[in-house]
Amino acid sequence: MSPDELRAHIDQACHEHDKFMREQARPAQAPVQKSGPGDVVIYREHVNGADVPDYAAEPPSEDELMAAPVTGALLVETIAQLQIELDDAIARELRGLREELRAKIKQLELELDELKTELRNLPPARSPRMRGTFNPNTEYGQLDVVALNGSSFIALRDVPGACPGANWQLVASCGRRGSKGKRGERGRAAASIASWRIDRSSYVATPILSDGSAGAPLQLRELFHRGHVDIEREVLIESFGEALGMARNKLLDQIEPQLQKINALELKLAELTGTIDVLRGLQPPPPAKFPTIRVWSEDTIYHEGDIVAFAGGTWQALRDTARAPGAQDWVCLATPGNSLTVRGTYDGDGDYRCLGVTMVNGSSFIALRDRPGPCPSSDWQLLASRGSRGDRGPKGERGLTGPRGECGAAAPTIRTWEVERASYAATPIMSDGSKGPPLELRALFEQFLSERGE
Repeated sequence: MSPDELRAHIDQACHEHDKFMREQARPAQAPVQKSGPGDVVIYREHVNGADVPDYAAEPPSEDELMAAPVTGALLVETIAQLQIELDDAIARELRGLREELRAKIKQLELELDELKTELRNLPPARSPRMRGTFNPNTEYGQLDVVALNGSSFIALRDVPGACPGANWQLVASCGRRGSKGKRGERGRAAASIASWRIDRSSYVATPILSDGSAGAPLQLRELFHRGHVDIEREVLIESFGEALGMARNKLLDQIEPQLQKINALELKLAELTGTIDVLRGLQPPPPAKFPTIRVWSEDTIYHEGDIVAFAGGTWQALRDTARAPGAQDWVCLATPGNSLTVRGTYDGDGDYRCLGVTMVNGSSFIALRDRPGPCPSSDWQLLASRGSRGDRGPKGERGLTGPRGECGAAAPTIRTWEVERASYAATPIMSDGSKGPPLELRALFEQFLSERGE
């Protein structure tokens, strides 16, 4: 019930009570029935000449009531007076209650307005949001629902942490595993790529599978065009680099004498200036400084006297240079120490150094000098030889026949292609994650270049 309806209901009840009180305040009508000898009630008009006091002006006191003769009319008058006083007290109480109720209704209306204001200011309600399978690397918010091991969880706050945990509430748990179904029929063998069909006019390579079907075609024209552009760019960069290097070397040859003269003059001027300042007593002689050693970098120009670390040794520049240490522009200050270097299985095309350790046919050898040649030889020292083969053990008993294998997986299909630009080969990636035989494209690309007249 709303406050307005409650107020109207109280006003109606008060109105009905006031109406009832006005009707009760009217003078009572004398009864029409006649009194008999055995009647208990004595009416006013039946009193025979008795002096009945008039209490209309002022109600009798308690002493007067005790002293007055007890007659029927007196009892009726007293009861009527008490009824009037009771009705007045009830009316006053109801008026007080009505005012109190109106005040409480007013207070409730104010509180209702405050609640409406708070409701309007509340943030919009959030609803659960499905986030799929739980990922520990994903950030989740409050009311996010995730699945984990067949069960569903809902986050109780933002950034709830690991699931399950104290900040996650279980929504639905994983049901029990059902009974095992009937064994399905054995699937057919998976088809593999048997060969390639190349359309040289459209530059399309189509894989032919072992079951005779054709796989997804591979469009090669765009690949060849991009490879041609890459080759032209590399050739242009290489040519530009060679020309820039020649011009740089030529410029260095021209200005190197002037740079040496300038450096010599600067050193001489600095020495003269320092000597004059020391003689004048302006400053104490400079303390001894140790040279700074830097790691050699290919793109850096080093000046005379610079010391660098290169290939485990220490080198000092004899003049301004951009060449690598080991040339005539450098002098070696310290050579690297020698230690055993494990090089793995021997490779005939490998470049081996002194103390390099390699393995051949299960035996280990160490190089006695740089570039020792084929292994084993006089330039190699045997470290550990391969052990002899042991005696053959007795033949074991034939094992029990194993259970029949499960149904084979569906035949994989080509999902995408992996292109190696360096070797011009395209390898198919199957739907099961395996790789098919690579498709060599260099010959087709050379044909493409010849057709373009390049």
